[in-house]
Amino acid sequence: MKAKEILAQMSVKEKLMLTSGKDFWHLVDFEKYGIPSIMVTDGPHGLRKKEGPGMGIGDAVPSVAFPTASCSACSWDREALGKMGKAMGEECVAEKVSVILGPGVNMKRSPLCGRNFEYFSEDPVLAGEMGAALINGVQSTGVGTSLKHYAANNQETFRMTGSSNVDERTLREYYLKPFEIAVKKSQPYTVMSAYNKINNVPASGNKHLLTDILRGEWGFNGLVMTDWGGGHCHYEDLNGGLDLEMPGNKQLYLKETLKAYKAGKISDEVIDRAALKVLELLEKTADIASANATYDVAAHHQIAKDVALGSIVLLKNEKNQLPLKANVKPLVIGEMAEKPRYQGAGSSHLNPHKLDTFLGALQAAGIEYDYEKGYEAANVKDESFIDAAVEKVNKDQPVILFIGLTDDYESEGSDRLTMAMPETHIKLAEKVLEKSKNVVIVLSAGSPVELPFESKATAILDAYLSGEAGADALADIIFGKVSPSGKLAETWPLSKDDVPCSDTYALVERNQVNYREGIFVGYRYFNTANVKVQYPFGFGLSYTTFEYSNLVVDGNKVSVDVENTGKVDGAEVVQLYISNKTKATIFADAELKNFDKVFLKAGEKKTVTMTLTDDDFKFFDVAKNEYVTAKGEYEIRVGASSRDIKLTAKVKKDGVVVDELAKFKGSWFDTFKGKPTDEDMKLLGIEPIHETTIRKGDYTLENTAMDVQGSGFGKLFYKIMLVAVRAALGIKKEEQDLIQNKMMIDSALNISFRGMSAMSNGIMQLWLASLLVKFCNGFSRPSKKKEKNK
Repeated sequence: MKAKEILAQMSVKEKLMLTSGKDFWHLVDFEKYGIPSIMVTDGPHGLRKKEGPGMGIGDAVPSVAFPTASCSACSWDREALGKMGKAMGEECVAEKVSVILGPGVNMKRSPLCGRNFEYFSEDPVLAGEMGAALINGVQSTGVGTSLKHYAANNQETFRMTGSSNVDERTLREYYLKPFEIAVKKSQPYTVMSAYNKINNVPASGNKHLLTDILRGEWGFNGLVMTDWGGGHCHYEDLNGGLDLEMPGNKQLYLKETLKAYKAGKISDEVIDRAALKVLELLEKTADIASANATYDVAAHHQIAKDVALGSIVLLKNEKNQLPLKANVKPLVIGEMAEKPRYQGAGSSHLNPHKLDTFLGALQAAGIEYDYEKGYEAANVKDESFIDAAVEKVNKDQPVILFIGLTDDYESEGSDRLTMAMPETHIKLAEKVLEKSKNVVIVLSAGSPVELPFESKATAILDAYLSGEAGADALADIIFGKVSPSGKLAETWPLSKDDVPCSDTYALVERNQVNYREGIFVGYRYFNTANVKVQYPFGFGLSYTTFEYSNLVVDGNKVSVDVENTGKVDGAEVVQLYISNKTKATIFADAELKNFDKVFLKAGEKKTVTMTLTDDDFKFFDVAKNEYVTAKGEYEIRVGASSRDIKLTAKVKKDGVVVDELAKFKGSWFDTFKGKPTDEDMKLLGIEPIHETTIRKGDYTLENTAMDVQGSGFGKLFYKIMLVAVRAALGIKKEEQDLIQNKMMIDSALNISFRGMSAMSNGIMQLWLASLLVKFCNGFSRPSKKKEKNK
């Protein structure tokens, strides 16, 4: 199949049909041109393939559930992510899936984002490198990936209608950087646009992002698709740089787009570009639909375990409490030991072939144990199990306590209101720690949680959401078969209130989200403002010790000797940061630029060499609209975390003279007191945009069922939708105001009328969605009496 030759034979209508999917998971096929219908489906940490129509969350075909991105990023291991990606690709080939939808490289602006478990890091370099490694692994099998969600999708609340308002420097250096790295290092077959707007321009048709930057500056040569139901006006999206709208919903926009073409609102050139990108994707992946392949389930399960082994983070280990000896008989407490939380909730929910449990791992290893449930994940308010568990605790028997977040605390489509764990988990931990210091706490969550009992604990392991083999990997680490080597890919604040955007995040700013803090997110803020944290970015302990020496900076090559000075084998993540000392403008204290994970036997020493590029010293100068190097001094830092710097060296760089620091004097960016304000945001060169009340008469297809309650019909429609959503989610009316239930309901109701139509599989046509909007605006057919009077 030759894409350009086929394009030359197609009519305008046929080309436009290519730019919208055939159904929920397939692209359009044309038998007369020999064009097959390929399948694209969910990832991003394993294959979620739904048989038949619809979303089908929870009933996917069996596949291997690898660790989620929040976990695998803690490995800091490009090679491991590459192997994981290759395994995912092999499963796609066996299931005849041509494109897997992932990975996600969005930045973690707040630890409360409900989808943080799907994203790698708060650092763009780490996220970009992990994403590129995974993409290269998947695409080595011929299967395509979809790098998502492009861009600035950093909260789930009102994700389909909200606008991320961010200055150009912050956008370029922070929120776009991981996409830039992944595109340049891996050329994903597709990029997926985000649901949200950026500075009030929909991501799905944002020419600045899709055409000027993605294709023009970064050289992306693949296809751009929408997220599911994330398109807006189709011909405007195509003009902006979109190629494919998903799902197809029986060619929802075809009539509208053909009309726009005849009116000269979209050109042949634009249509040809989009159609050609679809044809090129079909050409690259067409053979997969007819492949006759299988994969080794056991081998992939082992890869999942290996990634988990390298990702689990040892947060605390006073008096070398870990590892435990194999001949001890621990008391295991917590339902997660028998029902592990190994993945997040939402479109990435997989159906694993095999699911390891911690109790099962102990049994397989021949380790005797006692067990108490402690709580029920399905009913986090039930405290009836706590006393029975605590009664079994004695100071001589080691306790392994499993606590964390349950599925309804973090999910796609809704954000957390707090960093706190369920009250039952907190009470259980506090009561157990009151009776014994011989306690190993295992945390299972997709993002940081508050630890009010941390000072009383002596050993804490963070398993994140470590996939189907995570429990087995955890047992190997607890009993010393493997030394932990994971390092945190995000900062753990003491409280959500310590985060710069905490006073507005999700609850206050929904449709207009102002990024007042600029580049000061995650450790860029905490380290620069010298704010105390629970655990810093890049932190992680080991059962052995490492010594750094002999730092050499030779041009853009940086080398350092690392020696394992302990008694057991282990791996260390060597982290390379640059601190800009030029005072050209505001800078973070330091930023990660490269890293390497090195395995060392006990007593072994190796030289680790990492490369910097000229771009690593640049910042984005908004006045010049380009990256520049400021003339002056820079500090090279090498260390074991962002706050554990072992060695430093000074270098000088030639470059431009920039002097704009004075305008920030006395601002939040100078003092870091309180929270950033509108006036602070203006210093970044962008005006904040405030929420406005949407009134009856102004409703459009871009509004939601929640928006239109200002009209009588809108209130009725909202009530009907509320009943339908409750039924779909299995939530009783009397339970709808529970915090997590309310989050999920609000999320489901936060879909635009256009999105409802796109996701309806043909049930709600665009004309019907438009009619509903008109009714909400007060449209009604004139009565016969009025007609007669006319």
